[in-house]
Amino acid sequence: MSDQVISNLISFIRNFRNIEYLYLTWYGGEPLLAIELIATILERIHSEIPQVKIAYHFLVTNGYSVNDKVVQVFKKFPLNEIQITLDGSRERHNLLRRLKGTEKGTYDKIIRNIGKLLELMPKTQVSIRVNIDRDNADDYILVKDYLMNIFNGDPTLFVYPGILRIEDKERKCMGCPSLSHADIQSFYFQINDQVNFYPRIISKGCSATHINSFLIGPKGELYKCWNELGDSDKIIGFIDQKDLDNKRLVRDYVLASSCFQDEVCKECEILPICSGGCAYYRIKNKFEGGRFDVCSLYKGKGVLERCLIEHLHQAEEKEYEG
Repeated sequence: MSDQVISNLISFIRNFRNIEYLYLTWYGGEPLLAIELIATILERIHSEIPQVKIAYHFLVTNGYSVNDKVVQVFKKFPLNEIQITLDGSRERHNLLRRLKGTEKGTYDKIIRNIGKLLELMPKTQVSIRVNIDRDNADDYILVKDYLMNIFNGDPTLFVYPGILRIEDKERKCMGCPSLSHADIQSFYFQINDQVNFYPRIISKGCSATHINSFLIGPKGELYKCWNELGDSDKIIGFIDQKDLDNKRLVRDYVLASSCFQDEVCKECEILPICSGGCAYYRIKNKFEGGRFDVCSLYKGKGVLERCLIEHLHQAEEKEYEG
């Protein structure tokens, strides 16, 4: 990202005349490869638009490039949360994520870096996303127990499963390696005590469905959905322009993807707990011939009833333990 793009970024933020708060996420690629640029952007936001407060500061990283410089930057500009991904067990992870050239696995260094973050940034939640698919779903419990054990149940450490969405070759539906809805339901019932089964609205959508939410690429290009970052066909405009180029895509995400515009959804007893599911896949279903299941995991014969029973069992156990 050039100095000019960074200047355009500052102007872009400033042009929202009534802005008071900024929710800021560093996302890639691997953002820590550009830690010097991140530091520059944060310094300029702080010095040039001090009236705008960073209300939530979030970093998504593979965890490999954590070093003293990274800690220094985010001690000055604290993060609310860091998300680090592991691709399952040590063996599975190292099979998928090896260093170019040496073929050396990255798992052990990432684990050490997690420990460094927990020690040096104690006010930042460190969330570990354990990626799982049909082949390694059993890895989650093993990895979670391992991490909680070696880090002594650190209260700022949060471990959760990342259900991978692996599309087929035509990108019209989920491929065979992906867990089906039934598989995911079974998985959550299996890890029972780590799941909140009580139905509640936990989201109001994502960046794609929010008017004042954008992804900004290294050239100053704008996108709406995280899945589309880097796809030139999905650029909606640029930060140095006064108007958007692709208003149709913005309208599709904000309006056409709404579950309240879907006749099937409007008849569903789960609505609005699901918040309509993933807008990206709803758009692919509606306009690109997709066949993705965007329905809530609560949907299915007897599923909601079983979730409520599990919730009551958990409440009884907590009361007994208390």
